[in-house]
Amino acid sequence: MIVCINTVFARLFKKANIEVKSMNKTIQEVVQGNNTPLGHKLFKKRISSRNQGKRGAYRSILYYRNGELMVFIYLFAKNDIENITPKEMKEMIILSRLFDTMHDQEIQKAISEGKFVRWNYEEE
Repeated sequence: MIVCINTVFARLFKKANIEVKSMNKTIQEVVQGNNTPLGHKLFKKRISSRNQGKRGAYRSILYYRNGELMVFIYLFAKNDIENITPKEMKEMIILSRLFDTMHDQEIQKAISEGKFVRWNYEEE
């Protein structure tokens, strides 16, 4: 499985003070089906930060194509905003449809062009 973060998520992740192990745990939970489905292979998932548990920390929006591809799209602090807007959701659905058509070669190209950052995640 390929796990990536897009450039927006990467920038927000750096500022959020999230540990790598929290991100890896989040990935593992999504694979196991522990997530909130938004439709169109999009999910909302909590991610804990260094100083807080999951409850007050961050929410991520991600695309997950069962066992093949996971792309983290957006990250927000629960304290800053309650949820994404309908307009943002429409934009993410468009991204989801694009991700649906991407094959390994296109994903690798997006990584090499800097559109995605590959996350070093080892499946257990």
